[in-house]
Amino acid sequence: MDAKSFGAEIRRTRRALGITQAELAERVGVSRATLISYEQGAGLSVSTVGEIAEILGLQIQLIPLQEPEQEAPIQTDIPLYGNLRHKRFPTLQEILQATIGLC
Repeated sequence: MDAKSFGAEIRRTRRALGITQAELAERVGVSRATLISYEQGAGLSVSTVGEIAEILGLQIQLIPLQEPEQEAPIQTDIPLYGNLRHKRFPTLQEILQATIGLC
C-alpha cells in the first residue's frame, strides 16, 4: 500500500468511526492541516503511521516485496570466440546471423 492509499484509508476509517479531522489531529498531536496532508498521503512517517493505525484500530501488516523476474541469459550455439585448436573462427556473417536470431 502506498502513502496515498494509506491516507485514503485513514480518511475512510476516521469517517466510519465518526471522528472529525480536528479530533484525530488532537489525539495524534498534530494540527488539523497536518492531518489533512496525511489523509492526502503526504508527510507520513513510520511512527506517525503506527500511531494513527493504533488510534483508528487498524492493523499494519508487513509483506515482502516481490523480486522482479530476471531475464534468462542469452545463449547461442555459435562459438563467437572461435576454436583455437582448429584455428576456426566464425565469420562476420555467422556472428550477425547468430545475434539477429537472438533478437
